[in-house]
Amino acid sequence: MLESNTLQVLPEHVRADAMQRVAELVAHEGTLLVISRGRDATDPPGEIPWPLTRSELRGFPVTGLHEVLFEDYFDSEMPPVRRFRVEYRRSTS
Repeated sequence: MLESNTLQVLPEHVRADAMQRVAELVAHEGTLLVISRGRDATDPPGEIPWPLTRSELRGFPVTGLHEVLFEDYFDSEMPPVRRFRVEYRRSTS
């Protein structure tokens, strides 16, 4: 399953609920790939689409998914945009 740039267009107060709903769609032993703009918690929130922080993305493990891979990189856009690419998996237990 892929979640790309959806959470970051939602107001902050509904993101945790949206993460829960997305996580519910991941099958038993399934994988979720999240791609979003990224920022540090000390950075300004920016404008829509609001970059997410790593701590915001920690909402997925609370839903029963576990983080397999976290990548923090700059894409090839001009100017480059910081992105997070995170792979989560549904726990087998």
